[in-house]
Amino acid sequence: MVVSSPRPSKLSLHDVTLVCVDTRTPRQALEAVQKCISQVDFGRVIFFGNEGADSCAMPLDGIDWIGIPALRNIGEYSRFVLHGLLPHIQTSHCLIVQWDGFVVDASMWRDDFLSVDYIGPPWYHKSQAIGVGNGGFSLRSRRLLEALAQLPCDGDDAEDDVICKHLRQQLIERFGIEFAPADMAAQFGIEQGPLRPTFGFHGIEHFARMFSETELEAWLNAAPDELILHKHTRKLVKSLIAEGRRRQAWRLNARRAQKQGWRMDHVKLAIRACLLGG
Repeated sequence: MVVSSPRPSKLSLHDVTLVCVDTRTPRQALEAVQKCISQVDFGRVIFFGNEGADSCAMPLDGIDWIGIPALRNIGEYSRFVLHGLLPHIQTSHCLIVQWDGFVVDASMWRDDFLSVDYIGPPWYHKSQAIGVGNGGFSLRSRRLLEALAQLPCDGDDAEDDVICKHLRQQLIERFGIEFAPADMAAQFGIEQGPLRPTFGFHGIEHFARMFSETELEAWLNAAPDELILHKHTRKLVKSLIAEGRRRQAWRLNARRAQKQGWRMDHVKLAIRACLLGG
């Protein structure tokens, strides 16, 4: 008789609420949420989607769908994340994810992630003083949300810039908000640079290593043009070339070119796919 070994239990984070806000590409965002909950048992999972819309016919087991007005641009998204989450968060922290990022290795979780008020993948393109910031895969305390409720956030800047750059000093000095040190952030998540072991990630360019060719092809086939033409999807083409997946890189580059018109950049990427792919 063959006795199968028990499946490892999921990471228990009952004092963390998983949050995703997406009124434009909910199907892809829900897939990211489902990848997270396949590894982690959260205290609550909330998806803020377009009010009046259904859930894209995707299973919502364990996910609370809350309808909100359509968010038409980055400014509206940012204002909602900065000032709209607090009434819904009863746990000590919330983990925010977007369509292009999710938990990849629950074993990389550290309990001291909960000792800070904000942690996201390092921003290597920012100054050292604000090196930790990326909001697309970030852990925030309710304490931070309470502080933000007392500060004006009415502009159109990205919400992670608002928190980690514009309001950083006020949050530290007036409210005692603590941002994660860079070494902790580097273990929490990744956005830029070569892939390394982390709890999660943000950025479509990493899909080349997160998905098999079959999985990624299915994702791309279901993705709306808005995501295919996203400026960061160009990075995915380059990542696919680097991974030796030249046919997939070619197809994605060609789809972008057909919508945008063949430009020199598309031609160069096509040549690279032919010359450098495995």
